[in-house]
Amino acid sequence: MITFCRNLTNLNDLSNLQSFGGVLTIWANETLTDFCGLTTAVLNMNKPLDITNNLYNPTLQDFINGDCSL
Repeated sequence: MITFCRNLTNLNDLSNLQSFGGVLTIWANETLTDFCGLTTAVLNMNKPLDITNNLYNPTLQDFINGDCSL
């Protein structure tokens, strides 16, 4: 869960993450626009995404299409 990180703009530090268990919850990060660091993990997971109320809110289809940032 990544929530209420007001200065977080990207998730690049998570780029080595290959997968994770559970639901991915990322919300209320008002400056977050770049989710590209999570692309591999998102594409390898079999759980729902809960990405809302960020500056950008990519869907699974966005990740599949390569649209992981604004």
